[in-house]
Amino acid sequence: MTASVGIAGLLGVAYWAIAARLMSAEQVGQASAIISTMVTLGTIANLSLGPMLERFLPISGRRAGGYLVKAQLITAGFAVLLGVGFCLVGPVEDMFSEPWQPPVFVGFVVVQAAFALQDNVLTSLGVARWAAVKNTGHAALKIVTLLLVVVAAGGFALAASWVVVSALAVVVVLVVVQTRLPRLTAEFRDDLPPHRELWSYFASNYGIVVIASVPGLVIPLLVLSQRGAEQTAHFNLSWVLVAAFFTVLGAVVGPFVAEAAARPDEVLSLLRRFVRLVVPIAVAGGLFLAFLAPWLLHLVGKDYGTESVPLLRAMGLTVTLTAFTACYTVLAKVERKLALLVWVQVGSAILLVGLTALWVEPLGLAGIGLAYLVVQVLSCLVMVGPLIGSVRRFRAEAAARTEEPLEVSRQ
Repeated sequence: MTASVGIAGLLGVAYWAIAARLMSAEQVGQASAIISTMVTLGTIANLSLGPMLERFLPISGRRAGGYLVKAQLITAGFAVLLGVGFCLVGPVEDMFSEPWQPPVFVGFVVVQAAFALQDNVLTSLGVARWAAVKNTGHAALKIVTLLLVVVAAGGFALAASWVVVSALAVVVVLVVVQTRLPRLTAEFRDDLPPHRELWSYFASNYGIVVIASVPGLVIPLLVLSQRGAEQTAHFNLSWVLVAAFFTVLGAVVGPFVAEAAARPDEVLSLLRRFVRLVVPIAVAGGLFLAFLAPWLLHLVGKDYGTESVPLLRAMGLTVTLTAFTACYTVLAKVERKLALLVWVQVGSAILLVGLTALWVEPLGLAGIGLAYLVVQVLSCLVMVGPLIGSVRRFRAEAAARTEEPLEVSRQ
């Protein structure tokens, strides 16, 4: 998963680089606003069912297949509602140029919601490598469709080239999962907690997902309204690189939670492996964004590289610090104690949007990077104590399990 996300990130840069070469900055900015909105709404439409599947599907026994079908149907229905709602109250005048485009955009959201949920489905089934193949193939094929729609010379056509490949991936994964589901779930044990605890976990997780999605929805629109389509294009191309490393870290979180749910006695050993994987990724990502990414964007266009340097330098520090918050996040999900994560996400979203609204006009893209860095530092300070407490609890539980066989032997 980690390797595939890295490859998909590089292909994503190539996708937007080609688009920037073949289309105007205004067209690229329009397409990036449509795609970022589509991705955010698709994420919200998942209703946190993805993390729920990762945490509880491995212990759902024979009910696993039914839960998968319900999750996919609920996600599709909610995606329709969100897409229609956005078209009714969102800034459609800035995003769409033709009256038929908003209804088609609703379909875009449905496809993206299904595409995003499938990563969680495959991870919960223990075949995250299939998700890796899906994401890498999607990143490569959408470049092909981009070249095919260049003649349309429009931002909406560019977004459509993205969605067509996503829809193809959704169909392929659905067919493969349904044909192999009995074998994949054969060893699932039936050990679900009470419904009350499931609903509590669901509500907390959904709150985290929705609140965390707010900046991703609002910030590109703030850039579009306050700085124009050209600056939105600069922001989007930079953010493709930044988002790649956030996605890499998120790709490791899901498999950890699924493995910890299936093997609760090995949480500490899994955590050590998690740290050995996440810390190098975060450090390498920070160095890449701070020093190499501006040079890559300069190859796309001089303005792209120059405008994005302050944003990328700030996000380099932010990505490095994310390794710390990722460690607390996975332990909180394993312990099913998400209250602090919810409050941190609420505060982070409010602060991010507020600081961006204040700083993006006078500081440009640098204001966005500074806002993210400030919020990440504050999040680390809030989580340091609870993280230490979680590690101590797991160590105490491991020590107690070690002592129990000794007591039995003595008796």
